[in-house]
Amino acid sequence: MERLALLEQQAENKQIDLFYADESGISQQGYGPSGWQFADETVSITGRHGKQWNILGLLHRDNKFYLKTPTLKISL
Repeated sequence: MERLALLEQQAENKQIDLFYADESGISQQGYGPSGWQFADETVSITGRHGKQWNILGLLHRDNKFYLKTPTLKISL
């Protein structure tokens, strides 16, 4: 936390531009949520393998936001 405080102080003094970064991914692969079913009932979700789309975001304290994604064609 001391390093972050130092960076935030430098940003306040206009010595650096400080951005916060986060990444995420969106996938076509199916998932299996939890739920209830009756004993004689079959419940299923068909999964399929697909591409993953990765996203990187940079956010500045004055609400400047930059988003980067790779070029990817997704067919559904």
